[in-house]
Amino acid sequence: MKKINLGCGPSGINGWINYDWGLLPFLNKFNLLKFAVKLGLIDKSYLTKWPKFDLVDIRKKLALDDDSINFIYCSHVLEHFERWEAKNILLESKRILKKGGTIRIVLPDIDKIIKKYEEIGPDEFCRIW
Repeated sequence: MKKINLGCGPSGINGWINYDWGLLPFLNKFNLLKFAVKLGLIDKSYLTKWPKFDLVDIRKKLALDDDSINFIYCSHVLEHFERWEAKNILLESKRILKKGGTIRIVLPDIDKIIKKYEEIGPDEFCRIW
């Protein structure tokens, strides 16, 4: 059974194929996170133990066969892309997902974010977000 986590970040899933791409995954892959934290470039919360993952740009065609994946997990990833990029990621997910497979997509709750903004005001909101 094949399971893939698209855009895993530091909370990837052991036993799954974990893909991520970008500055933080790159720094982690080459053991440069501690250096970036010392320079004040990134927050120390990223110094957590990352799972085994591959540096893969999920906006591009994935090196996986059609109908080859049983489960796809994509949590708090799609909102970082342009609409057309997210659409391509979803089409690629459809291509690799087996018939009867499962895809779980998690996105931020915009209503909750708006409510928080209205509750605390723009200055405080910008400070914590």
